[in-house]
Formats: sequence, C-alpha cells, structure tokens
Amino acid sequence: MILPIVRRHADDAAFYWSQIDGATLSVLLRAESVSSFQDLLGAHLEGLMAAGEVGAQIALGNLERWRKPGEAFVAMLLALEHGNGAFTPEMSSVMRSIGVHVDVLGRGAISALAWTAPEKRANWIREALSSESPVNIVIALRASALVREDVPGVSMWTQHPDGHVRAAACRAGGVGDRRAIAALGHDEVHFVRAESAIALARLGHGGEPADRAVAAAQLWPCVTEQAAIWASSTGWPRAQAERRLRRWLRHLAWFTPPGHPGMGALIDRLPRRFALEAILAHGDAAHLPFVITAMDDEREARWAGWTWQAITGIDVEAEGLALEEPEIDLDAPLSASRADGDAGLPLPDAARIAAHVASLQVSGAGSRHLLGKEVSAKHLRAVLHPASDQPQALRAVAAHALSWMHPDYPLDLRAPSRVQNEQLRRMGVVVP
Repeated sequence: MILPIVRRHADDAAFYWSQIDGATLSVLLRAESVSSFQDLLGAHLEGLMAAGEVGAQIALGNLERWRKPGEAFVAMLLALEHGNGAFTPEMSSVMRSIGVHVDVLGRGAISALAWTAPEKRANWIREALSSESPVNIVIALRASALVREDVPGVSMWTQHPDGHVRAAACRAGGVGDRRAIAALGHDEVHFVRAESAIALARLGHGGEPADRAVAAAQLWPCVTEQAAIWASSTGWPRAQAERRLRRWLRHLAWFTPPGHPGMGALIDRLPRRFALEAILAHGDAAHLPFVITAMDDEREARWAGWTWQAITGIDVEAEGLALEEPEIDLDAPLSASRADGDAGLPLPDAARIAAHVASLQVSGAGSRHLLGKEVSAKHLRAVLHPASDQPQALRAVAAHALSWMHPDYPLDLRAPSRVQNEQLRRMGVVVP
C-alpha cells in the first residue's frame, strides 16, 4: 500500500463529490462532464475501500482538518461500508466530527447514506432514529426523504423539541403523517413552517393548483424572512442561508401559477440574482422585461443574458446578441460578473435583445417555457436526457419541474450514475 496514493484518493474523492454537489448551479458543467466526475469519484472511492482501515483513518483525518462537506461524505461513506451501517467506533468518530458543524457537514453525511447500499443505509437509519441525538435523527430523516424510503412513525418526530428535527420530519413524512405535518404550519420556527408547506403540496395530488395555492401562501412569508436572514449573514451561515433560500424559491416559483401578480411582487423584492433564478424556475415569458432590465446591472448582466437564453432557447452569442468582451483587469477583485464570464457566459447586448422578436412576444402568461418550448413532461425529459448534454443548472430546473409533474418518480442529479439512469428510465427517458 502506497500512502501518498491513498491520500490522493481521499483528497480527489472529496473534490469530485464537491464538484457534483455544486454542479446544479453550474452553466459550465454539462451532463457528460458530471457523469465523468461521477465515474472518477467512484474510482477514488474504490481505491479507498481497498485501503481498508488506513483509507478510513486518512478520510477521518481530512474531515477533522478541513471540515468540509466533501470530506464528510468520504469519511461517512467509508464508515458505512466498513461497518455495514452499524455505529462502530469508526462511525462514532465520524459522527462526532460531523456533529460539531452539522449545518455545514450534514449535507455530506446525507449524500453518503444515499450512495451506500440500501441494507447498510437501513441499518444506520434504524440505529440513528433509536438514539437521542437530534443530529442523528435529522440526518436519518433527510436521507430517507432523499431516497424516498418510508420511515415508520414520522409523526412522532413532528413533536420533537428541536426545530431541525421537525423540519426533517416534514420532508420524510408520508400521507399518513399529513395531519401532523399540517399542524406545523403554525410552528414558531420559520423553516419548519416552510417545510410543512412544501410537504403538504407534495402529499396532496402532486401539487395540484389548490395544493400549490395553499403552499404558496404559507411559503411566501418564510421566503421573505429567509431573504432577510441571508442579507444579514456572512461566511458559512450566509452560504447555508443562501442554499435554503434558493431551494424555497424554486418551490415557490413552481407553486405560483403563470400570470399571477404575486410573482411580480416577489421578484421586485428579491436581490436580482435570486430574482432571475426564480424567473427561470417559474418560466413565464411575461417576466422577460425584468430580465432585460437586469442586463443593465453590471453585476448580473451575464446571468440575466443566460436566463433570457434559457427561457427563449435563443443562443445570445450565436445570434449576435452579445457585446464585445471588455479587457480583463487582472488586478480587480473577483466579482459575480467575472465569475460568470469565466464560466463562459457572454455579455448581452440589452438593446438588441429588447428589440428581438422573442422579447416583444411576452404574452406568455398562462404557460411556462424552457428553451423556447412550453414546459411539458415530454420536453423536460428531452432536456434531461444525457445525450442532450445540457448545462447541469438547466437540467436542475427541468428535474425540479418534472418532479412536481410526476412526484412518484424523483430525479436526484447528485446520485451515482447508475441510480440516475434508473430514475430517468422510470420517468420515461431512455438512456444507454
């Protein structure tokens, strides 16, 4: 065994998991690249498994040193594999480290449970739910929700004194828990109320209009409160607040029917980047004037151009709707605009785009659009098909919409390739 190679396996496994985890916001990484990352992640994990206890100790050391979700994923997965899902001393050490920074590291642990074999996951979840640790319970419930596996007695967790447990119970609950979840719509904690709203829509009839209307009314003030939390936060708390805000906005954008005046009021209140993301998830071309106005904002111009392109299906650069690239100031601090430019997003010509026929025909109220076509299950399947090789950020929009159209067939874009392929097949997408 060559220790430097084992350490490289641990480092690279954490790196590739982080790339996959963040790819749902990427306009640069496409389906083929992400699939390649998944294969590389699997290869590095195999190397760590072969290293046995040595690989597990290196992974744990990385977790304790770097305290990042990718390292949590690797250490947790190795502990699950070596201990068959039991709370071995190795697993206890991993969970102690995760528990210190669960708001940051919990995501990696949940992903590891989704990646491991079902029987090992079941063993871990059963033991975690019988513990008194809120951290263990939250991770177990969230992992069960992610892989859509039923957890018996979820209603009891809706009464737990820890708000994070109550929120996780909403995400894991089934039809039989509906009444207990509905009661949490009046919870004192805003993120519990938000998860209650989303869960009730899911437990209705796949998010029928009546369910969506109720969910939107309950979720709206939670989004407003979360936006204020994000604005007043810094560092990791801000990053966590942003992740939660983005997730809720995607749901709220879907719950709000095209043409509803509330959508305009929402985007006017949000920071522009979040507003543009909400418009894309909503898909109503009636909001293109807002998108075009955002192109005059130096910070968000490129992202606004990409949003317009994603809704209309018209390539800004190929159609001559982009401006000449300015000279790069290498001494200037990294900005959102610079990052978008590095990702390959062109600088849009707002005047030409405003005069384009696609911008003038904005009477799209009443329907949603993605890549120039009305959103339908057939169109979304085409966007998600690996052969289309769409940017992962666009595939994430399609996956979210399709998950509400067909809630019995979820798609996890962070899952292993084999799991994703099976989920795509269930959705009617024929993959190799």
